[in-house]
Amino acid sequence: REASDALNPDKVDNQFPKRLQKNILGLAYKFDFNTRWSTTAFTKLYLLDTKTSMEVDFALETQRIEAYHNFQYSMGYGLATSWFAFPQLQLKLSYEHTYRMPTPEEIFGDGLFVQANAELGPEQSDNLNLGAEYLKRVNGNHQLSVGGSLIYREAKDLIYTVVTVSSPQTYYDNLSKTRVLGVEGNFRYQFRKAFHAGGSITYQSLTDRARYVYNESYTGSGWQKNYHFGYRLPNKPYFFANANTGYTCSWSALKTSTLSINYYFNFVEKYFLTWTPNTSSNDKYVIPRQFSHDAEISYSIYKGTYNIAFECRNLMDALLYDKYYLQKPGRYFGVKLRYAM
Repeated sequence: REASDALNPDKVDNQFPKRLQKNILGLAYKFDFNTRWSTTAFTKLYLLDTKTSMEVDFALETQRIEAYHNFQYSMGYGLATSWFAFPQLQLKLSYEHTYRMPTPEEIFGDGLFVQANAELGPEQSDNLNLGAEYLKRVNGNHQLSVGGSLIYREAKDLIYTVVTVSSPQTYYDNLSKTRVLGVEGNFRYQFRKAFHAGGSITYQSLTDRARYVYNESYTGSGWQKNYHFGYRLPNKPYFFANANTGYTCSWSALKTSTLSINYYFNFVEKYFLTWTPNTSSNDKYVIPRQFSHDAEISYSIYKGTYNIAFECRNLMDALLYDKYYLQKPGRYFGVKLRYAM
C-alpha cells in the first residue's frame, strides 16, 4: 500500500512502504468408518508477514517513527465427526485450534477514521461445537428440518475495535483472553416448491476473562487488575433471531413465469454500548431492543430472463440502530430490474 497526503506531503508515516502477506497451507484426511459415520482430521499452517511503520518513545524527546517488520507463523489443527443415529437424525461434533489473520485495514487503518496498529497480532482460539440436525420428508411434498448446536470458544488476542468518546477515530487491538458460550437453533418447513417458512435464534455471551492485563505507557508499564473481567464485550449483540416465509407460484404462461412473495422478520435484544456488567440495569449506554420487518415481491418471465422485484425494508418504519448506536435509515422502497442472458 502506498499513501500520500496533499495537505502534508512530507508526512513521515507515508514514507515507509506498507505490505501485508498472508499464507495458509492446509492438509486434511477424511475417513468413513461406514455409511453412517464419517470423520475428518486436518491441520493448517498460518504465515503472517507485515512491513509498515510505528511510533516509538511517545511523549519523549526521542519520539520518532521507525520501520517495523513483523513475521509470525502458527499451527492450527482440528477434528470433525458426524454420525447418523437414525436416517433422519445427524449428530455432529467438532474441535478446532485455529487462528484469524488480521486484515489490511485492521493493521494499516484507512487513513481517516481507523488508525493503524502495526503490532496487531493474529487471533487464536479453541472452538468446540456439538450439534444435531433432524430432517424429515413426507410423501415428497413436505420437508421439515430442525437443528441446533452448542458453542464453546476460548479466544486469546481477540481482534476487536477500540472506541473512545474523545475522538471519532477508532483502532483495532488484541484482547488477551475471552470466552464465548452460546446456543443456536434453526428450523425450516417447505411444501413442494410453493411454500416455505423458517427461522433461527442465537444466544452468545462473549465476555472478557483476563483477570490481569499488561499496561504499557510512558508513565510506567506493568501488570494491573482488569476491571472489565466478566463483562460482556461492548457493541456485540448477544441475543438475536430471525424468521422468514414465502410463497411461490409458477405457470406456463409467457414461457414459464414465476411470482414470489417473501416476508422477513429480525429481532435483536438490547445490548450495551460500553463495558458493562452482565447484571447491570443501567440503560444509559444501551442500544435498545429492535424489531424489523421486510417484504419483497418479485416476478420473472421467460425462465428468469426478465425479472422485476419490489421490496420494502423496515416496513413499520421502526427506529433501528447499528453498532455504536448509529441510527439506520427508516422505511425504504425499492425497485430492481434484472436481465439474464
